[in-house]
Amino acid sequence: MKTKVLLNPYSNRWNSKKRWPEAESALRASGVDFDLTISERPDQLVDLAAEAVQQGFTTLIIAGGDGSIGEIINGATRGWDETSPFKIKLGVIPLGTANDLCVNVGIPLDLSAAVQVIAKGKTRGMDLGKCNERYFPE
Repeated sequence: MKTKVLLNPYSNRWNSKKRWPEAESALRASGVDFDLTISERPDQLVDLAAEAVQQGFTTLIIAGGDGSIGEIINGATRGWDETSPFKIKLGVIPLGTANDLCVNVGIPLDLSAAVQVIAKGKTRGMDLGKCNERYFPE
């Protein structure tokens, strides 16, 4: 499994950057092999996710918050024809402020526990909505 971690260091007003070492340690301890890319500007995660998919990554781990999730979904769906299943798996390390999506779908807010969900390969289907040419998780 080719896994790309996309980190938004600004999530939670730069607190995600401070918490990244804890998340990285949990990933390594869980045996998750990953490449890391860190965004440097607003909306860059869209392009970084699209590039990761083009490079053959089949799993993207979002290290950030709800806004980061939205950006990565929109990058990962570039070129997707909407008539076939979306084949990219998304994992979330909740480093945002509210982490509403995680709370609503049952992803633990504890970083080690969230990484265990990823490491165990637990998945669930999720609908994507689309408004004004932007996707969002439903």
